[in-house]
Amino acid sequence: MASQAFCDPCSEEDKSSFATRYCADCDEQLCKDCAESHLRFKAFKSHHVIDLSAIGSTIHVPESAKKYCNIHVDILLDYYCTDHESVCCRACIPDCHRACDKVLPLDQAAKGVKNSSLFVDIFKDITHIVETLDHLLANREQNLQLLEQNKITITEQIRMLKIRLIKHIDDLECDLVAKFVTMQEKNEAEIQKQKDDISKLSTTLSDSKNELEFLKNHGSNNQLFLALRENVSEIQKAESKLDYIISSIKQVEIKFYERKNLNVGSIGSVIDRNRSCSVQYRPLRNQKAQAQPYTAKPLIEFKSGVKLNLKSGENYYLTDLVVTRDNKLLLCNYNPSYPKVYVYSECKYFEKEMTFPSDPFGIALIPHSSKAVVTMPLAKSVQFIDTASMTIGNQVHVWFAFNGVAATEDKIFCGDEQGSIHVLDTNGLYQSKIPCCRSPIYFIVYNALNSQLLVRSRGDLRCVKLDGTPVYRYNKISGVAGITMDRHENVYLAGYNTHSILRLSPDGKFHDTVLRNDDGISYPYGVTFSRDFCKLVVLNNSHKSVVFYRFK
Repeated sequence: MASQAFCDPCSEEDKSSFATRYCADCDEQLCKDCAESHLRFKAFKSHHVIDLSAIGSTIHVPESAKKYCNIHVDILLDYYCTDHESVCCRACIPDCHRACDKVLPLDQAAKGVKNSSLFVDIFKDITHIVETLDHLLANREQNLQLLEQNKITITEQIRMLKIRLIKHIDDLECDLVAKFVTMQEKNEAEIQKQKDDISKLSTTLSDSKNELEFLKNHGSNNQLFLALRENVSEIQKAESKLDYIISSIKQVEIKFYERKNLNVGSIGSVIDRNRSCSVQYRPLRNQKAQAQPYTAKPLIEFKSGVKLNLKSGENYYLTDLVVTRDNKLLLCNYNPSYPKVYVYSECKYFEKEMTFPSDPFGIALIPHSSKAVVTMPLAKSVQFIDTASMTIGNQVHVWFAFNGVAATEDKIFCGDEQGSIHVLDTNGLYQSKIPCCRSPIYFIVYNALNSQLLVRSRGDLRCVKLDGTPVYRYNKISGVAGITMDRHENVYLAGYNTHSILRLSPDGKFHDTVLRNDDGISYPYGVTFSRDFCKLVVLNNSHKSVVFYRFK
């Protein structure tokens, strides 16, 4: 049986009283008397005090519900900023929320939260993710079973292949022996014929020799003379025939030559085929927190810029940038002598560099993954990056020179030199083409809320649907430079020739100029926001520097 907890306030006074209640706001266990006293004070009347018997004797407060500020660790979180959508302490307000319109007491912001759409949405999201994870576990178990079945099947296939190979070798042996026997019989027959011809000639000459010897011993001179004259022509014929026999005879020997490259390096191969997981995750549409009773206003002004301390000794021509989920800044350097992507942890400190096979131009993160995609227009290819290990992955060659790039969970959008957007899957396989404009596309941003694409070409910004249907167009800009969006769907355009950053409303109408040359903007190019949308990051000074502008 679990031991009963003691009252925290009584324990501080060296008293031993068993706790019966728990205050979630104070994170204290209370005895009956302390609980009654606790609720008599006006400041504590709103505190959430529960019976310990309802939750057991062990109190576990989740880390996500801890009430102390991460920055000012000894101060309670007791305010909520609707502009930044973040909980803060009183010390955070002068540092980060001085210009914010609506900073509410936490009690007011959290009022009715248990019955709010925020709770319902987040609870549904967690349930949805857990269900997806359960499906993934089942999928992985099925994959293990499939691999076990593969083992049985492939082992049997290899065994059958071995049998076929042995049979094939046996067939080769029989064929080779048969060829040898045929060759031997042919040569033996030829040699036997030669022997017969030699024997026949030898017999004829031996007969002539015996006749001459007989006539010498027993015949007359006339008979011997006539015989000799007859043999003169026969000897000439015999010599001719002997010359022919000698010239036609070959010393025959049959040899076996083993094939030198008979060593078989492989009788086949086994490969692992990777396919996309059949389990997919689609986030439920996030809704605004019920704790935001007022519509958040766009943050209007920026503080003066802070320049990033870039790695020295490099020749920079920075073209695009992104900030990862773990707050790492990735910079593309479009320079043939330094074709690299630089990584800065915490968006401040140089961490590493990745050297590419060709100049990297555009970069986009693939949502809900640890992958990014980089365009290399000179090589007519795209390059994938593992953003967890910050290493280069697969390079996929395409038919077009892609510049601008954006990505969703399952699609990659690349802009070409002719004004079309090409759609790839997240492995780089080509899918389709979206007509857009008639000039090179240098930057693309995907608006997830409306499933639209923002497309930047020279002197022109277009918003189109995923089928290419125009939504709006803004062409009161000059030159080529980057685009980005804030959390309120306002669009920010870098004005390369005007040394400025423009802001458009979500419907594509001009709102204001947020940064100018007086603010340090000089030939800006790529732009993006930090993960918390509190800083605008600008590639500045003709692709040579990076500047952070914080909201006032």
